[in-house]
Amino acid sequence: MHDDSVLVERRIRRELLEKVLPAMYSATMPMTVQAWDAPGEPVPYGEAMAALATQARPFAIGAKWSRPWGTTWFRFTADVPAAWSGPQLEAVIDLGFHPDAAGFQAEGLVWSPGTDGLGAPVQGIHPRRTGLPLPLAPAGPLEVVLEA
Repeated sequence: MHDDSVLVERRIRRELLEKVLPAMYSATMPMTVQAWDAPGEPVPYGEAMAALATQARPFAIGAKWSRPWGTTWFRFTADVPAAWSGPQLEAVIDLGFHPDAAGFQAEGLVWSPGTDGLGAPVQGIHPRRTGLPLPLAPAGPLEVVLEA
């Protein structure tokens, strides 16, 4: 019997990249991104939020960020259309991941203000988990804060 595993895997990868992944999201919109590089670690949520409010810089998608083992806080904003609000809404955050490796890359942590305003971790972002479900996001302004 012939071993065509290399050929089959190439076909599967092409199908995945060309057809399956582009069809996962029927509608998309870019988010505005701002970034602040923390001077040291750890930086509490409140300090990061104050710095994002006063020192954040515009961040271009695909630009380099932080230094090795450094921390950058990101603010993602968008205006959610009324037709999009509901349980299917999801933000996709790619920190520049390489698609063929799960580890030894960047990772992030999404934060919410929390009930006390001191910040509460929501979900990790990594190469195998780039989607952030937003089922409670109403139509209108949306803000996502991520520490990476």
